[in-house]
Amino acid sequence: MPHCVVEYAESMQAQFNMQQIIHEIHHGVIASGLFEAAAVKTRGYAAPHAFVGHLEEGHFIHIQLIIMPGRSSEQKQHLMHTVYQAIAEYTQQVDSVTMMVSDIDKPHYFKVLKG
Repeated sequence: MPHCVVEYAESMQAQFNMQQIIHEIHHGVIASGLFEAAAVKTRGYAAPHAFVGHLEEGHFIHIQLIIMPGRSSEQKQHLMHTVYQAIAEYTQQVDSVTMMVSDIDKPHYFKVLKG
């Protein structure tokens, strides 16, 4: 834990190094100091049909950070700030960068680790 799900406009792949941005997001979560590095899971998905406001091909990145409950509001703010700082220089030309922290409902979460 946590799960970091990064959605972005598919059209960004031609102009931005999305692998690098997702890598920086992953390391920003680790740099927050709130999680064990081995527990952080990050993945990215390109949205083939995306609009931002009136822009037909607007560039956006949305980061969803899904974590176990128990972190304070201040810790969640720190997490978002640390992640944003990790990608700020790479996303100056992105029309919209949004981020959301969600707590998992523990009774409705299943996990099996092998190894």
